[in-house]
Amino acid sequence: MMIKLATTATATATALTLLQRHPRTIYAFNPRITTITRLSSSTTNNVSTSESMTQPDVSSFMNSDRPAETKDYIMQQTMIRVKDPVKSLDFYCNILGFKLIHYSEFPQWNFNVYFVAPVDSAKPTRHERWNHCMNTPGWRLFVLVDPPAFGHVGCNTFDASPLFESSLLTHNPTLINNELKTNTHNTHTTGIELTWNYGTEKEEGMVYNTGNADTTGTADGNKIRGGFGHLGITVPNVYRACQRFHSLGVTFHKSPNSGGMKGLAFIKDPDGYLIEVLPRGEMVVEDVDCLGVESHGGDGYKDNSK
Repeated sequence: MMIKLATTATATATALTLLQRHPRTIYAFNPRITTITRLSSSTTNNVSTSESMTQPDVSSFMNSDRPAETKDYIMQQTMIRVKDPVKSLDFYCNILGFKLIHYSEFPQWNFNVYFVAPVDSAKPTRHERWNHCMNTPGWRLFVLVDPPAFGHVGCNTFDASPLFESSLLTHNPTLINNELKTNTHNTHTTGIELTWNYGTEKEEGMVYNTGNADTTGTADGNKIRGGFGHLGITVPNVYRACQRFHSLGVTFHKSPNSGGMKGLAFIKDPDGYLIEVLPRGEMVVEDVDCLGVESHGGDGYKDNSK
């Protein structure tokens, strides 16, 4: 794989990221012409090969100013539909450590919504819960298309710390951690809206398509190449967190050492949605993970949409 980048600085940053994620892959970095080439050995004839592709230049989206009208907008929530609200709330609250911060019941339309976020406590009154819910920011979300189970993205307004915003833009982990510690309103990740349509809890098997090579709900039984990928959390230690998840009976899609990308994991919620588990700091790889998978080897990256 040869990646041609706009600037030497961009190429250097990309090279460091690639080396961190794939420490056993050999990369040839040429700063003079800002290219990165991945060299791979054929398993049959040991001949080195390289694949070339042109990467889009997205630097302007990082360096340009936000529209003035959007300076107080925040990423507030993403919505997923769930089969059984009690099972989903048990997973997100008792396993992932989120808190139910607000819920609304709409019996006239046969659905309820439950908002969960990683906070220590819910507000006592409905008015306070609503304000808390609408001002709980989320910082990271990847959305492509609209598969059947994925609902929508919500945004609201929020006056974030300028230092925190600049820390995010410069990817400065020290400043980010300091801001997270000193600004309690910034300590939340993405709030999730769980939507329950009455009666789904009585249906057999899975109800909603997760978007990841899933056959649920398809008329012909073929897998859907969905756009929705996963939700994500970060933890102090991926291996210890996954050991706990394993002891609680959580289903793994990928344990920390399985596949080619080491040090991260994917678990499933009760409806089969993927939750990525990443470290809050450096990507650390341990010799054996919670499922007994050793750190060496692996089949490389797998596109979950196929």
